[in-house]
Amino acid sequence: GNQMAEAAEDLAKRTEQQAASLEETAAAVDEITVTVRSSAERAKDADQIVRQAKQSADDSAIVVNNAIDAMGRIEEASRQIEQITGVIDEIAFQTNLLALNAGVEAARAGDAGKGFAVVAQEVRELAQRSAKAAKEIKVLINKSTAEVNTGSHLVQETGSVLAKISSQIVTISQHVETIARGSHDQSSALQGVNSTVNQMDQMTQHNAA
Repeated sequence: GNQMAEAAEDLAKRTEQQAASLEETAAAVDEITVTVRSSAERAKDADQIVRQAKQSADDSAIVVNNAIDAMGRIEEASRQIEQITGVIDEIAFQTNLLALNAGVEAARAGDAGKGFAVVAQEVRELAQRSAKAAKEIKVLINKSTAEVNTGSHLVQETGSVLAKISSQIVTISQHVETIARGSHDQSSALQGVNSTVNQMDQMTQHNAA
């Protein structure tokens, strides 16, 4: 009878120890569950931030594309102005020749052509001024075209950098989603473990009683 009592006491002690360690396990599982849930929440927040970053990058890309279009239009306008200045230059050259010839003819006419010679000289000076202005415009246009080309190059570089950022953001977003999904799965699994531990705990306590 004594041995049996000892065995029963031993079993009761072991059962109590089991119950205690199961309670500790349950507490630990609870703690992990809370941490996992918090990770899932943080992952959700991170996902939100990543989405906003993607939106900003996309908006910036639109601005960059608009800038590229605008620069293209400026280049086109510059080309047209260059053609016009070319025409002005040509007209000035022809007018200069005509005025020169008119001056020669006026000189031949002697006194009768004096007034005409003055007009021819003025026309010639005007033609030369037009040619000079056309050349200056051409220099300015060339300068502005060079600036536009540099700007266009920079804007295109910005565009490609933004495209890279955007694709990296997508990758980050996928990782964040994976983390969120993993956290959710962990949370579910831990809840399962938790209820099993609780059941065992109840059974052990029942045995101890």
